[in-house]
Amino acid sequence: ATGMTTPTYQWQYATAVGGPYANVTNASPAGVTYTDGSTNALSVVIANTAAAGSAHYYKVIVTSGAGCTTESNPAQLTIKNYCTPTTPLNTTAYFTAFNTTGGQTNISNTSTYSAGGYGNFTNLSASQLQGQTVNFSTPTTGGTAGVAVWVDWNQDATFDASERVFNTTAYSTSPTGSFSVPATALPGTTRMRILMDWNTANPSNPCLIATT
Repeated sequence: ATGMTTPTYQWQYATAVGGPYANVTNASPAGVTYTDGSTNALSVVIANTAAAGSAHYYKVIVTSGAGCTTESNPAQLTIKNYCTPTTPLNTTAYFTAFNTTGGQTNISNTSTYSAGGYGNFTNLSASQLQGQTVNFSTPTTGGTAGVAVWVDWNQDATFDASERVFNTTAYSTSPTGSFSVPATALPGTTRMRILMDWNTANPSNPCLIATT
């Protein structure tokens, strides 16, 4: 009788599609860590400090128990860096929740003050079809503030002025609103930013909270 053999896996990384490739190691490239590098599913964790770029290629080498080896075609990883808003210290004014309705899937999230005034909630997502509407609510605490929402429809890691989908024009508490997904929006994972600013009623800079 012939028994089944268990294959082994080794993921490798290179900065060019043609190599040279080396086994994945943490901090190669800087700001990137890996888990499961010797399984059939590599997990890649990218820190905010990782440099933006697309010269990142991965492949897996599979070796059978009988010594036969094959490898996958390279897969490309693009790292995009979004700006982190600079925020004056105000630990009493913040969003207490962000909720959406009307989407194919929706967000229902409660939160407290985030360290430094910036919270990363990219583990949460809502989805909607092109041409359809998403409704949202932004409960706040700490008094009145201006609120704005951006969606990076073209996925270029920049929140353009044309991608501001909502903004208050007067100081308010817990504003609500809606926006439609444009026909030109790229499919796939798309970043959204919600910002409140107690120094301006009409926030226009997704990377800055006014200090005066």
